[in-house]
Amino acid sequence: MEDKINGKTVVAIVVALHLIFCSPSHVIRGQGFMKTLITEDGIQGRPAQASDAMARRGLMQFPAISRTHFAFVCANQIWIVPRDGSAAPVQLTNGPGTKTRLAFSPDGQTLAFSATLHSNPNLYTLPITGGTPTRITYLPFNVYLCQWTQRNELLFYTDSLSFNFLAMQLFTVNSNGGVPVKLPVPYGSEAALSPNGDWLAYTPYWPQTNLRQTRRLYFGRIARDSWISRLRTHESKKST
Repeated sequence: MEDKINGKTVVAIVVALHLIFCSPSHVIRGQGFMKTLITEDGIQGRPAQASDAMARRGLMQFPAISRTHFAFVCANQIWIVPRDGSAAPVQLTNGPGTKTRLAFSPDGQTLAFSATLHSNPNLYTLPITGGTPTRITYLPFNVYLCQWTQRNELLFYTDSLSFNFLAMQLFTVNSNGGVPVKLPVPYGSEAALSPNGDWLAYTPYWPQTNLRQTRRLYFGRIARDSWISRLRTHESKKST
């Protein structure tokens, strides 16, 4: 007997594809949140409202914690709430564009983040009391925030100056703006600096290059290795 594909099977297939291609990794790339409605006629997608997203578990992303506050991204907007739970979350932004990778300043009064407010992802800062975001970097390609350092600098990685969209490099820039300074390692991403700025922990490869790396032997995973570098002496060693 010839098998027939009914409407329910089609809906199940579309749901599976939707879950695959609308995963959090794609949200980071800027495709944003979508609220999925399953009806008898199939699937309808529309941008999720902030109130809807807040009510749905699992949509809060990119958390950042200071001594007094907790910030996160929900429905492509930045929210902040006191750590002691004394008040409800407050929405700090209300504009288009994806916002990712939040980090508090050392004094806890300002948030830094990557965002596509005007073009490709660049760095911005915003007081925790709200207001207009201040643009910090003006680079042509992807700029991803790693850390707000104790030296009041923003540590980030980008492929803007490597001339290879898979080769990320690490930079710091003053939190008030200025010319980015490249760190003395050839390539790197997902980094953190020690409080005195002498030690750097980082991964040499961008996360999206995992599946493109070739190995002579299979080690059972494709997790990136971590490295530690002493910037003052230019000594580096693999830690994993």
